[in-house]
Amino acid sequence: MHRVIALAILVLAAVFSSARAEVLIGVSSAMTGRLAWIGEQGQRGAERAVADLNAAGGVLGQKVRLISVDDFCDPEQAVAAAQKLVADGVVLVVGHYC
Repeated sequence: MHRVIALAILVLAAVFSSARAEVLIGVSSAMTGRLAWIGEQGQRGAERAVADLNAAGGVLGQKVRLISVDDFCDPEQAVAAAQKLVADGVVLVVGHYC
């Protein structure tokens, strides 16, 4: 899984790297509610992947930073969460497992 995320980040960073100091990755999952335990595990996994990437020099020399949002495992909230991440300038969104 780390390899897939790293490859996706690398490709997207190459496309969107013009004058950015960091690569923004969005994580959208249930952080509250009955499925919060799954979202928490996904969040920890994403944080670990980003820490590993940054420890290895980032992506094309750019640091990776996570932006996390709670989609409450609800379709309407998931749309709002995705729109927020796009507005924040992320180049990749992971999550939305519900």
